Amino acid sequence: MWWITFLLSFLFLLTFWIRISIRFHLFHGGDNDRVTIQMRAFWGILRYTIDIPFVKKEKGSVASFEFEEDVKSGKKEKTKKKKKRKITPEKIWNSLQDTKEVAKHVRHLHHIMSSFLKHIEVSALRWKTVIGVGDAAKTGTITGLLWTVKSCILGWVSHHMVMNSLPTYDITPDFYARRSVTEFECMIHFRVGHAILAALKLIAYWRGGVPKFKSSPLAEFTDKKESAS
Repeated sequence: MWWITFLLSFLFLLTFWIRISIRFHLFHGGDNDRVTIQMRAFWGILRYTIDIPFVKKEKGSVASFEFEEDVKSGKKEKTKKKKKRKITPEKIWNSLQDTKEVAKHVRHLHHIMSSFLKHIEVSALRWKTVIGVGDAAKTGTITGLLWTVKSCILGWVSHHMVMNSLPTYDITPDFYARRSVTEFECMIHFRVGHAILAALKLIAYWRGGVPKFKSSPLAEFTDKKESAS
């Protein structure tokens, strides 16, 4: 039965070297907001698309809003499921606390993530913004701040990841109207093996104990572990 072992080993190595490509596209312009995430593997044979149009801002709250999530899979990208979700300041805060909780339980998390990021390739990065607040002086100040923010973000990306091509980014001030338009698009590529190694390192350097997650469904996982013990 040596051929079964050989076949399983071959499939494992093949999976280890699978290259995954993820395309991010974000557009914000007035009430027209949309985020699209497309994942591809095996030269486009396997495809998975998440399309999120933001359809409604909650009344009485600037930070809370609702959106519809459209998930497509397969080569023909047929709609798999649709669901409505809501993002609130509480959910965002809980997610940040969960990230902090994981960081407390993993030793050398910074080095693990830095090592993984070095294997991520970034290409076709394009980031364009049009901004105007109705006042020329204030618009000029905000434009300068945005240039600084974009330069810092892109500098961090180029330092920690592999840039396959030069990014394209600009900011166009509108001194005569109130406008806020942003379009961001990029592709990232990495191999499954590097993600598996990062996951194994997270397990190997786990300090022990059960993290106290706050966001759903991670909070349910914490409750089950505590009840079992």
